[in-house]
Parts: sequence; structure tokens; C-alpha cells
Amino acid sequence: MLDGSRIEAGGKLSVTNEITPRVCGTGGLFLKPVLEIEGSFLVPGYQRGYRWGLQEVGQLVRDIRGNLDGNYCLQPIVVKRTNCEWELIDGQQRLTTLHLLVRALGGKPRWTLRYETRPESAHFLAQPDAERAGTNIDFYHIWQAEQAIEAEVDAIEPEVRVAMLGALGNGVRVIWYEAPAHVSSIDLFTRLNSGRIPLDDAELFKALVLSQTLSAKSNNAHDGESARQLRANELAVQWDTIERDLRRPEIWAFLAGNRTCATHISLLLEIVAGVAPSDAVGTFKVFDELSSRAEDKGVSAVWHQVVQLYERMLGWYADRRQYHRIGFLIAQAGVDGRDKMLREIAFQAARRRHSDFGQWLESEVRRRLNVAHSELASLRYDTDHARIQRLLLLMNVETTARNKHAEARYPFAAHHADSWELEHIHAQNAPELNTAKQWNAWVKVHEQAVLSLPADANRDAVLQAIEKWRKASETDAAVGDAFRDLAHEILTFLAGDEPDRSEDQVHGIDNLALLSKVVNIGLGNSAFEAKRQKIIAYDHEGDFIPACTRHVFLKYYSEADALQPHFWSAKDRTAYLAEIETILGEYLKEEVQP
Repeated sequence: MLDGSRIEAGGKLSVTNEITPRVCGTGGLFLKPVLEIEGSFLVPGYQRGYRWGLQEVGQLVRDIRGNLDGNYCLQPIVVKRTNCEWELIDGQQRLTTLHLLVRALGGKPRWTLRYETRPESAHFLAQPDAERAGTNIDFYHIWQAEQAIEAEVDAIEPEVRVAMLGALGNGVRVIWYEAPAHVSSIDLFTRLNSGRIPLDDAELFKALVLSQTLSAKSNNAHDGESARQLRANELAVQWDTIERDLRRPEIWAFLAGNRTCATHISLLLEIVAGVAPSDAVGTFKVFDELSSRAEDKGVSAVWHQVVQLYERMLGWYADRRQYHRIGFLIAQAGVDGRDKMLREIAFQAARRRHSDFGQWLESEVRRRLNVAHSELASLRYDTDHARIQRLLLLMNVETTARNKHAEARYPFAAHHADSWELEHIHAQNAPELNTAKQWNAWVKVHEQAVLSLPADANRDAVLQAIEKWRKASETDAAVGDAFRDLAHEILTFLAGDEPDRSEDQVHGIDNLALLSKVVNIGLGNSAFEAKRQKIIAYDHEGDFIPACTRHVFLKYYSEADALQPHFWSAKDRTAYLAEIETILGEYLKEEVQP
């Protein structure tokens, strides 16, 4: 499919009041097979001549050849009826090229083109020749296009040429838009070429829904034009309401993560059409599929499916239990899997009763988590990184879901605004820093952590060591080695009575928390107390700190009589692990499954 960047005046379609059938009351939009285009077309004087080059022409031929087995939608032809001919407002390049292609394939176009300010161009288009090709710029481009088409066609097997011509009469269609008679052609042309509103499937489908609603016939004699106009206005308001709701950050992030698109209702249209976003870009496959269904079932039936899906999604959002489970499933799927996950959820919701759907969500969360009770304590940072990250995400989501306040919701908008990493709660080793600036910054942060502890001989000794290192750093070239010794002394002091921990203990899930990448970088390889102070500062500044991570560094899970607020002890790890198992118990499998 040719995209807007390769097509003059293609890829742009205004949906202002002057073009929207809802306001106009006339005009229409539908798909028309290429060989069903007929009549005389006037290319008005305000347009430039034919300018497609070899790339655009060759791409069109190859696109049609590659789509012989199904429907294939070309970009719009915008016209307005003037006396006995069509005023061609947009689509000159496509219609001229298609005229040449139909002839090259052995067919006979049922339309002609007349150029208001270049009458001789019509004669040249009917019979291009090399001798006249150099006499003006229009002739040159038409001649080049014909030569490019013939070169493409000559390289195609005869039976494929026949199939291509057949496809032009059936599955290969243009988006045909007939503008109302009262619309100014020049204003419309300007809007189409201004680049204000990019052409997309959603706006095309909206125009189709409104135009067919206005032209629909009724068995009720009293259901006249005013009634159809009222119904079209109601549909337009309904469309705008859906778009507005989907643009609410908390709803959009819940459903689509951090995906960006021009019209958010496209998300619903893609699901109803069964077209993946990656297949929809630049192809109009969504509009093609929806318009085909509208031909079979009626546009009202297709629109009803869209509205039904929208209402179902709002129901998910309103139900806090479903909101948190669905939000988790979409978030854990990652950028590449979110759309597929949402489609699966929508499919399951449509075919199940409400209670059955809730049970499916629970089992799907359990399946995606894929952790058994017996293996929870043995999960490790280096070998189970993705599983731990999913588990801690669910821990935070479920903690929010259990909040008794009716409005408490996990903020998926904030979650999707950043990437997420696992943070070691307790740092076992001195950090790998290489510059004096890094050493001084690390020492300064940890000096504040040391000063926050009660004064005693051990604390005074560490502070003296810091001061000694700081003075030596002004002259001693070997201060880097001294820094590593100092860092070890500081970390040992801040660890309290805890012995050095093994690698397994450091990398176990009971020593890991979920943090955004930005905050994680800011913490560095700091001791618990230094991290605690930084996290409090980030929280005060408005950064999103997940609830369970905040609880960890505020010793929320630890027993009051065992509380040691300045370091992460064995008792803290045990209490944290127990809380994870309690919160996620219903989602942990009984046995390990391959």
C-alpha cells in the first residue's frame, strides 16, 4: 500500500464540518472497485499537473500484484458532481496512473480525464508518444509513468496480468468520497493538502457511518431526512464521547500502555476488524474490513459491535477487581505483546458470563506468573529476572487492589511512563566507581546515612575514616584503592550486626524490589540507609515509587519488636518473603510445572 509520504495529496482527509456528512446532509463515502469508476473527470486549474515518479508508479503496480487474493484498499478519490462530469478535487495522481495501468493490462478504462488549464494533456494521456514527451513537463511525467508501467507489466506472466485486471474489477478498490455540492472545492482541496489531519482508518470509518446513516432508507414514512440527520448527530456525539473517554490517561494506559495513535478509537476498530496495529499502519486494512462487514450486515450492526466493546472495556475499568487483573496482564505482556493480550481478553470477555470471565482472569494471571509456592524462596536475580519482575509487579498491583478505599487503583499511567528494573535492597559489595567525582558523591551520601545513626564509638570511627580519606584524596593518586576500603568499612557499619551475606542471599527475591529505571540509576549501589533516604526524597518530589517498594524501605513488613530501621536484616527479609506469599497466595501454583 502506498503511504501518505509517497502520494501527492494522498494520506490527508479533512473531517471538518464542511466535509462531514453529518453537517452537510448530502454526499457520501464508500469503496468502489477501480473498473467501476466511470465518467468524465475535470482536473481543475488550481491543481498542478501529473507528477508521480518511477517509485510511486512502480510501487502501485507491485502493491496491486501482491494483493490479488483479497480486498485491497487504495487511497481516496474525492470528487464533486458538476453538471455532467466529476470535478476531481483529490486523486489526480492515482486516477491518472490507474488509467495507464488498466490499458497496459489489456483493459479499457471507463473514465476520461480533462485538464482545465492543460487541454492538450488529455490527448497525450490517451496516446502517449516519445516524440512529444519532451515538449512539456506534464507530458514528460505521463510518458515516464507509462514506460514504467509497461516495464512492470512486461515482466509479469500473462495469467498474472489477467488476474490483476480481474482484481481491479473486484477486490482492488478506491475510497470514493463524493463531496456535497455546496462545499467550496478550493477550500476542500486546501484542507486535503494542508496536512492538518492525517488520513486514518478511524476518520474514514466515521465518515462511512455518518454518510450511510444519512442515506439509510426506512420503512417508516415519517422517518424523513430530519430523523436521519438527528440519528447521524447522535452517532457523532457517541463517537466523540468514546474518543474522549479513551483519551483519559488512566483508561488509555490501562488498556494500551504507552501506545500513541492519532485517534484512540482506532484501538476498538482494530479489535472489531481483527487487524493487528502492525498490519493497519498505512494500509487501510481496518477500514477495508469494517466497510466490507458493513456491506454484509449493515453499518449499524458494525457500529454496535464497536460500542459494545467500548462499554465492556469501561466495565472492566469500573470493576476494581477486573481493572487490576487486566491491567497486570497487559502490563506484563511488554510493548510487543500488549495488543495481543488485550485482544485475547476481549475475546474471552465476549464469550463468557461475568463470573466465568473473572475466573478466567484469575487463572490467566496465575498462568502468566508461573511461580509455585515451593520455588518462591529460591528465585534468583540472575536466573529468574523476568519472573521476579512479573511477581513484584503483581505484588504491587494486588497490594493496591486490597486497599479498602474504593478509589484506590494501581496507576498504570505512571507505570507505563517509565521502564522498570529490579533493585537490590541491601548492597553487599562496594560499588564499581572510577572517578573522583563518583567517589566523592558516594561518600557524601553515605556520610549522611552514618550521621543519621545513634552516636557511638563505631560511628565516630567511620566518620573519622571518611574525613581521613577526604583529606588524602586531595593529594594521593592511590585514593581509588583507599575508596574501596572505605566503602567496605561504611557498608559493614551500616549493615549492623548482620554477617556478610552469600551471593544467594543478596540475589534472592527477599532482597529485591521494583523501581523505575530513573530512580534506580539515582540510587546506585548504595547501602540500605542511603537508599532509604533517597527514596523518601524521590517520593517527596513526586516520583512514582511503587507501594511495596516504599513499604520495604520504611520497614512496613517488619515486626515492631524486631525493627532495625537503618539496615535490611535477616528478619526483614523473612517478613518480606512471607508478605509476598500472603499477598500472591491465590496466584501461586501448587507444583512446579515444566
